[in-house]
Amino acid sequence: MNSSNITFDFIDNPIYSIAYKVSGVLATICGLTSMFLILRNSPNIFGYYKYFLFNIAFWSFVFDMHMTSKNIYLATGCLFGLHIFYGCIISAITVAFFYRYYAVNRLINQFLSKRNIVLIILLHIFYNSIPLASYLVAAENRFEITQLIIQEYPNVKFYIENLGCVMLHPEISRPSSLVHVCISIFCFTISIPVVSTLIYKTIYALKENQQYMSAESYRMHRQMLKTLIFQLLIPTCTIILPLTTAIVLWYSSSEGVPQSAVQSGFILATTHSFTNTMMMLYFFPVYRIALIEKIRSLQQRLISILSISFCKLHQYCLQ
Repeated sequence: MNSSNITFDFIDNPIYSIAYKVSGVLATICGLTSMFLILRNSPNIFGYYKYFLFNIAFWSFVFDMHMTSKNIYLATGCLFGLHIFYGCIISAITVAFFYRYYAVNRLINQFLSKRNIVLIILLHIFYNSIPLASYLVAAENRFEITQLIIQEYPNVKFYIENLGCVMLHPEISRPSSLVHVCISIFCFTISIPVVSTLIYKTIYALKENQQYMSAESYRMHRQMLKTLIFQLLIPTCTIILPLTTAIVLWYSSSEGVPQSAVQSGFILATTHSFTNTMMMLYFFPVYRIALIEKIRSLQQRLISILSISFCKLHQYCLQ
């Protein structure tokens, strides 16, 4: 492929556009549904944990809304939002694992101390601040980077000048660009060993404390731990892997690699709210039952309204 012929015209693909809109609609419906169910229908036995579930659902919803409102080209503001909201998702999941660990060890009050609450808030805010700072350092010579990229890829000039795309160039940004990539990878993956350690320690603590728990409490702790594991796998499968694959395919683009593969990666990265809600409905029957009841209630109301309207129309016609 001739580099001078590279464009972003595939963004205008109608199938891609429709898929992005459908993903946005699903994210809106599922995100709002999951947050509503968590706040209104969580059983008392969940305690404060429902707010940690809500935290995960909320940031998943915000991330998907941010991504589906943008096009595939990554503007600087979009990059900042991606880092910040992704950091909030990982922070929310990690904090929920800490909550489960403290809950199993019956140390909830210690975990919910004012000091820890402040640390949790700071973690959400600054989790990905270092990658953003390293990007700003790597992109410091923006004018030189812009000119060199336009010279190499003249057909992307419109997007760079009008949309402010994120840009790094190894000839100008090195070694700061390499530092940025390494820091980003570290921040994106550090949660995996941390959470894996928490899973091991929580399972061990759960077995140790089983004799002090009722059968119902033990089952609840096991179920919630299992759910959290899936809540870690979901962003890994729907955000990290698709985006990484899409970027690798894009940079190694050749005539043998279809653009649909790149597009699919970005679309899949916006399905976090949908998959998170489906997982929640599957693992927590209380939410599934509540949703079914609400759908039936709405269905009955709709039938009632239509019946009344039909009767009034029929009476009017008879007159």
